[in-house]
Amino acid sequence: MEMNRIASLQSKWFIEFERNNVHNIYDRIAEHFTKTRYRIWPGVEQFLRQRSPFDTVLDVGCGNGKNLISHNHNLFCIGIDRCVPLVRTCKERQLETAVADMLELPFQSEKFDVVLCIAVLHHLCTRERRILAIQEMGRVLRQGGSCLLYVWAAEEKNGKDDVKNTKAREKMRFLDESKQEALIPWVMIEHEKKTKATQLEDTVQHCTLERYYHLYRQGELEEECLQSNCFHIQHSYYEQSNWCVVLNKKK
Repeated sequence: MEMNRIASLQSKWFIEFERNNVHNIYDRIAEHFTKTRYRIWPGVEQFLRQRSPFDTVLDVGCGNGKNLISHNHNLFCIGIDRCVPLVRTCKERQLETAVADMLELPFQSEKFDVVLCIAVLHHLCTRERRILAIQEMGRVLRQGGSCLLYVWAAEEKNGKDDVKNTKAREKMRFLDESKQEALIPWVMIEHEKKTKATQLEDTVQHCTLERYYHLYRQGELEEECLQSNCFHIQHSYYEQSNWCVVLNKKK
């Protein structure tokens, strides 16, 4: 198992694919991402409100830190992310964060009472790597601790196979026949100052970048969590085009 883990972590193909289609993209869109992603999802907020006082919380893939600004002020929250500009934003907000990979969390085992991973797991490009990430989250979570995962859903809420009709998803490019591996556009608005004759003009340019997503079918996230052999499933639900699962670490 350990040899398989090392091979997966070190695979040049996977590393290059995720670097080009996930990591580099977030580095470029980080500023725009922060301006447009500022509301905590209701299910995440409710989950955090239900935690016990003084619980330690790890947010894996914390982005701009919106989930770390907890509505339960008795929690001690730490975040990690691969994106340096987003971690820099978190630090400017006086949030405890570090640059790290979700497949190699820089924490000792059973360190945290709670782990969040909100809209991040789907950026890993193979099932094996996603299961390894779930196992790594299980490693740093204490026995009996709680974990909340959100991933993009392939289905609409009514269960149809068609993806939700949003602007981004309308223009996604599928990489496979099953329509689960996709490149989803992010449109950035860039302002550029140009001098024309004696006047300074502010021109607006639209730049479209594509991020890789694995779109989850109903029940697929639960299967990966069970295959990690770390968790019991407490319950699952659907929220805002995401499949979500609440887990408890096995004792």
